[in-house]
Amino acid sequence: MGRSQHLWFTTFLVGFFLCLGPANVASAQQVVLTRANATVVLEGFAPNIVRVTMGLDRNFALRSPGGVTALPNAAGWTHSRSDNGDDLYRSSSMALRVSPESHWTPSGTQADIARYFNGSTAGVGIAVDTPDGRQIFHLNGWEMSVPDRKDGDADVLRDRRDGYDPFFRVGATFAAPDDEHYYGLGQNQQGFLDLRGHSLECEHDYIAAAGPSVCVPFVVTNKGYAIVWDNPSKTRVDFAFDGQTRWTSQVGQRVSFFVIVGKTYDELYEDIVC
Repeated sequence: MGRSQHLWFTTFLVGFFLCLGPANVASAQQVVLTRANATVVLEGFAPNIVRVTMGLDRNFALRSPGGVTALPNAAGWTHSRSDNGDDLYRSSSMALRVSPESHWTPSGTQADIARYFNGSTAGVGIAVDTPDGRQIFHLNGWEMSVPDRKDGDADVLRDRRDGYDPFFRVGATFAAPDDEHYYGLGQNQQGFLDLRGHSLECEHDYIAAAGPSVCVPFVVTNKGYAIVWDNPSKTRVDFAFDGQTRWTSQVGQRVSFFVIVGKTYDELYEDIVC
């Protein structure tokens, strides 16, 4: 994760969120939840913008986003808990639901498999609905794993120096309905506008075929929402394969992203562009 990667990401996000509010806005109270060994943090930045963070280390999960000058502003946001245990975080523009912690004890063959292949992250169910109850966004799962030879990503550990934060591969998968389409990720040379059914490496690639690629980790959809992926390292995005879209970053200490909702593409941009 080189210095140039941090620079492009920071430069983009400073400009991207500069219009959310003045620097003297009081920092909003975070909604901090626990799901097994995971910490889940919800922060409103505007009525139609929410940040979601998940991590196995609470201290990293509570950290501010990278390269964002605007402070959280939870004016109009409320937090409550439903009768079935869902945590509800609402504004006039959206309702975010975090499912309660589920408890499942494997038995028989499943128990034997779980001894060796059980994941390290707790299941976290997150969905975003419009005010009229229409679901437009769903988190299928997330990951935090130590790079190793088995997964073919151990070489990144050679870049870690004394005093660096720990290295994890981090990622998240989101539901991808059959009629959902994706646009964005900056300047790429692959020659297609709709990213559905494609995989892209989100990075600065100055020797890419047909010219340099400059990735911006921001994607809008035709379903009334957009995502900003809050991670400065090289990231792969697989759009709408087997019913889901997967974001995977080579290095991170948490999973962090922003969800922006709007009825039109203009509304997705209006609070983030001067």
